[in-house]
Amino acid sequence: MIQQQDLYVDGKLKDRNIEVNRALKEAYWFIHTSHQWSLDLSNGKHIDFTGTPKQLFDAVSHGDFHAQNVYSPWDMKSAFESEALDIIEQYPANYQVELPQFADDFKGWIQATNWAIKDAGPDVTYGWQENVWNAGSAHWVHNDYAQADVQSKMSTPTLALLKELGVYSGTYKPDFLVFDKYERDVIPDFVAAGWLWNGRDWNNYMTYVSQMSSGLENIPVMLWQLPGGHLQLMGDVDTRGTHASTAPDYFFGDSNILPDMSNLQGYIQQTPLTGGDYSCGDHAQTCTIDQYLALNHYNWGLVTWSRPGMPMCLLSCGAAAPQPVLATAQPMAQIVAGLKIK
Repeated sequence: MIQQQDLYVDGKLKDRNIEVNRALKEAYWFIHTSHQWSLDLSNGKHIDFTGTPKQLFDAVSHGDFHAQNVYSPWDMKSAFESEALDIIEQYPANYQVELPQFADDFKGWIQATNWAIKDAGPDVTYGWQENVWNAGSAHWVHNDYAQADVQSKMSTPTLALLKELGVYSGTYKPDFLVFDKYERDVIPDFVAAGWLWNGRDWNNYMTYVSQMSSGLENIPVMLWQLPGGHLQLMGDVDTRGTHASTAPDYFFGDSNILPDMSNLQGYIQQTPLTGGDYSCGDHAQTCTIDQYLALNHYNWGLVTWSRPGMPMCLLSCGAAAPQPVLATAQPMAQIVAGLKIK
């Protein structure tokens, strides 16, 4: 919304009129009114249905349209969107309903969105999303930042924007804050784009997460889109050559990883560390992946929450933080072997 409408430029929110209350009435009518649906599916089949959007989706989940090869709402996404636009055109000008009133601007749009979610799903928790690249690039994690640097360069400006917009204030404020770390397994395809994170980079990210939660009254957080690939070792049960990443090793540890990373699978060690603004410490800009992962003598054998002073919380930043307990990680190969991978 901010990007599409060019609402926030040079650190300032534009004063732009948005017909929030009119749009909210239309949306409320659309959601709560029974409609005649005529869906022409992309597979050439057709669905006729009478009911609200929720009743239509309930029918999908109950299996009413298996004969049309529709097993989830996704199977009729395009047809639904096209029909919904046609239905919205039928909105009656004399429709009356008592709804909360919001300012007809971007801040009002945010509060109306929060209300609409609470109204449509009163028992559903939800949160807004922050990307690690909200400063224009995600490469900031590759710097040797102290916690004060993360606070001044990332957390404080982001908190200032969220507070100015009122995203996490008001009667209908969200329940948690979501953090998006690009979901792709990094090695080898996305190293050059800067998505390989070593222990220092992850610590910077988790410091940011912790500070954001603290700045919003210890709101719970959700870590979303974490790549599932791990650092495969020689003799690993996972022999694929395109799915290495570091998130599982960072959070759960792998006691089988050697300190010099020399037992990583060959394709990992042979992938060049180019692009991505990687800061390699004493190795300058010429380090290899194994040197980058071993930077600052990072110990990949410890689980993250066993590291003393770790600025993070895993379940709820509003709850008491877990006590640091030194622990040796279970070998990642054993963890992977116990998973049921489809």
